Amino acid sequence: MKKRIRCCVLILIFSVLVLQQTVVSAAEQILPSGISFDEIGSKMQAFEKKHADTTAGLAVSVFTSKEDVTQYAGYTDMEKKIKTDETSVFEWGSTTKLLVFLSVMQQLEQNNLDLDTDIRTYLPKDFLKNLTFAEPVTMTELMNHTAGFQEEYVGLYEKGITAYPSLKEALYEHEPKQVYKPGTVTAYSNWGVALAAYIVERVSGQEFSSYVREHIFTPLGMNHTAVSVDLSDCPWVQKQWKKLQCYTADGEKVKDCKTPLLLYPAGRAVSTLTDFRMFARAVLTKDKLLLQEKTWELLFTPTDDFGTTQIPKNMHGFWMASYGIPVYGHGGNTMGCSANLLLDVKDGVGVVVMTNQAYEEIYNVQMPELVFGTYDRSAYIKEEMIPKGIYRTARTDRRGPFKWMSLSYKMGEVDDSQLWTASDTDGGEKISYAYGDDIRISTWEFVLEIGSVLLWGLTILWAAGSLLVQGTAACIRKIKKKTNFSPFRNWGIAANGMQLLVLVCFIGTVYGVSTYQKWETYAWLFAVIGLLAFFMAVLAVYGMVKRKNHLWTGKKWWFYGNLFFLLVTVLNIGYWNLYQFWN
Repeated sequence: MKKRIRCCVLILIFSVLVLQQTVVSAAEQILPSGISFDEIGSKMQAFEKKHADTTAGLAVSVFTSKEDVTQYAGYTDMEKKIKTDETSVFEWGSTTKLLVFLSVMQQLEQNNLDLDTDIRTYLPKDFLKNLTFAEPVTMTELMNHTAGFQEEYVGLYEKGITAYPSLKEALYEHEPKQVYKPGTVTAYSNWGVALAAYIVERVSGQEFSSYVREHIFTPLGMNHTAVSVDLSDCPWVQKQWKKLQCYTADGEKVKDCKTPLLLYPAGRAVSTLTDFRMFARAVLTKDKLLLQEKTWELLFTPTDDFGTTQIPKNMHGFWMASYGIPVYGHGGNTMGCSANLLLDVKDGVGVVVMTNQAYEEIYNVQMPELVFGTYDRSAYIKEEMIPKGIYRTARTDRRGPFKWMSLSYKMGEVDDSQLWTASDTDGGEKISYAYGDDIRISTWEFVLEIGSVLLWGLTILWAAGSLLVQGTAACIRKIKKKTNFSPFRNWGIAANGMQLLVLVCFIGTVYGVSTYQKWETYAWLFAVIGLLAFFMAVLAVYGMVKRKNHLWTGKKWWFYGNLFFLLVTVLNIGYWNLYQFWN
């Protein structure tokens, strides 16, 4: 009996020593940055204190498979002094897309879809009406954002919604044009990811928010997360969401930051930090979400590289973020919140960050350096010369009434804060980043676009000045009681008036899209611009005919100036597709 007691005591002592050693080893784990795990809390506190003046609300966690260091700071409502804590909720933004990609992998595991099959196989007949290339679009390309879709500015957020459309309806009504050959250019697409979610709906037979709740939230115990358009799939979150106020990166309050996202799988999830970490940890530790080890291995297999290098850029929707080491995850920005989820799968360390500040980078981008180290280009690739030429982001519009939004260029500049590579492939000369490519354009195209806009600006000045002169002259004639008013003056006033009316309509469309109004409330303005273009073209022809027949008198330079600027306006409307009242 005594021997048994001594044996039990020895086993107990040994177990305690092993447990202590395990705890010590975990605490002494050295993070990729060189900081030990037990130091990270104090480092995070010092970092937050340094940036407290521009902080609204912050929730952040550094975690391994079993431990975490979690901190809350600031306020979810700065005016009411509501402190950020474990009950605070924030939007995930585009990090929500990871729910889509995990759902896709689940359906792959169940043999309900294939990643390299034409996605039209899973969609209603003729659902996609704007495809312009013969090459099929696959699920892998949707996950890599290489399906070729241009940006879609309409139908993402819309104010004044009383009845939310289904995901199918929202996608169908606002399908973007396909402007790049599939698989050649990375052009970030919210619409493309929402389409992937709709395919999950089709093959699973469940509405997406219901599917995610049953197959992701419930298995992980994420009881404080909502993802539907109106957040009604979790009433507790819906209630907490109303308490949150949003701010800019500089701390200024943002109005209307809670406008619902109609393509909700692209970025609508709202949760506590605890639930956010649950999801991230499940991915990091390969827990519950996927049943087979081979599916996890496939998930963490690169699906796209930086240019022509062998440096992985994307792993089935998880972007590479360049720090001291490459880590994978997804960031997110909404009208009032920013979030980030970053995983170092090799070392088993993750970081999740949530803030109620739009496009916040101090915590979402810089703070993870405490864990993963500071980015050094030489650790990834040999130094390259900055590419010469003129570049434009692939994530823009090149067809349709918002083509003017592509008026943004880069000349001899790159973003050295993140990894980039230059290449010349099937998609043309481009500079590749995570989340998107910059595409080289010809000097002729640049001159054409900038020149047309500058001439249009001169047109506005000419039209306004002309009407001012004509109005002043009319007043003088009235004072002098002169009644002669030549047809030439009538023609000039009509030309100038229509040019200024085009400007007014254009400003109306800019206001409509920038304030997230319903498309129907301002689409008619594009129709008006189209009609004005037609009438101005007719007016130009009429003027040339009348002038040729010497039926008008007046100064030639004034006539030819009006004629020239009429044509400039018409050509600008045509080139920038401002007549397209359909979307």
